[in-house]
Amino acid sequence: MSALSKAETEPVLLRRDEDGIAVLTLNRPQARNALSVALMARLQDSIDAIAGDAAVRVVVNRRRRPRLLRRSRSARDPRQSRTGELRGAVQSMQPG
Repeated sequence: MSALSKAETEPVLLRRDEDGIAVLTLNRPQARNALSVALMARLQDSIDAIAGDAAVRVVVNRRRRPRLLRRSRSARDPRQSRTGELRGAVQSMQPG
């Protein structure tokens, strides 16, 4: 059995609340914080929880290094992706 890397054991999304502000931090620096199915699911769970929390008045979305947020290679190249999965996850987050 191989040991899990630090990236595999850390949560992909961090949440910190303070004074009515919920700070959601994307935590996949090894992947340049590319949106994965797991990260989008955690974002959705967090947004749903925040929507039911009357104490939260503001949501701040930030990233943990590196300096930019970008799409994953698979999201750019449909031939190498699970675009249907990603598209379904994104659509499920949209109101309505």
